[in-house]
Amino acid sequence: MENKPKKKTSAPDFKDAKCKPFYLEGGSTAVLLIHGFTGSPAHMLPLGEALNAAGYTVRGILLPGHAETVAAMSRTDWTEWLGASEKALKKLRDSHEKVVVGGLSMGGLIACRLAETHPVNGLLCYAPALKFRRAINKFAPVVKHLFPYMSWKTNDRLRDPGFMKEYNIGYLGLPVAKVEDLIALQKQTLPELSKIKCPALIVQSRFDEQVHRDVPKTLCEGISSSVREVMWLTKSPHVCTIGADHEEVFDRTIKFLRANVG
Repeated sequence: MENKPKKKTSAPDFKDAKCKPFYLEGGSTAVLLIHGFTGSPAHMLPLGEALNAAGYTVRGILLPGHAETVAAMSRTDWTEWLGASEKALKKLRDSHEKVVVGGLSMGGLIACRLAETHPVNGLLCYAPALKFRRAINKFAPVVKHLFPYMSWKTNDRLRDPGFMKEYNIGYLGLPVAKVEDLIALQKQTLPELSKIKCPALIVQSRFDEQVHRDVPKTLCEGISSSVREVMWLTKSPHVCTIGADHEEVFDRTIKFLRANVG
């Protein structure tokens, strides 16, 4: 995390339709997609559209406090983010034969928690935030008093011509106090990974600027599923669902679901 951004573009336009929750009707297998910390459904929409074109029903949710204002996010916590995800999962389970949970970053962490506590048919983790790359996040309880707000660390791959920048809509920084909520989610999730018994796909970039590179190993060693696939990317930033590898990510996800879920 950096206290001062080098140079930022104009403020995000959360009135953009890409930031809204989406529901794409498809077949009897549904996929719940959960965006990340300070992000928006825009980060998940291209993946959702690709899955829907492949025949899946897809719901992309908007977590409380997101795609609004940083102040609004500061008034929410991890229990609300998890609760909103559980509510969306229940709706899909009530109306579909099979349900898969998936998410990016914190959304991937939430998806893991849902797979631990609810019966699901598959798990899709895109750069799941089970462990931070930088130790400073652990000191959020102290740092928040010195720097209440910090800008996101930049990544050269955000400038890659293959990066879907039109979908990169989220807060330009973060309320540092909310990192404690991320840590709380990690503490809920990590000790119970063995409860995950469904097939799991884990996708992470080798150039992820936020999530530790050990996370795929942690998941593979922790979960009980006999199907644990890892896909490493070489062109994407942390927001790998819209990175330059996105076509490969979409194709691999669809192949994984067809082979392991139906």
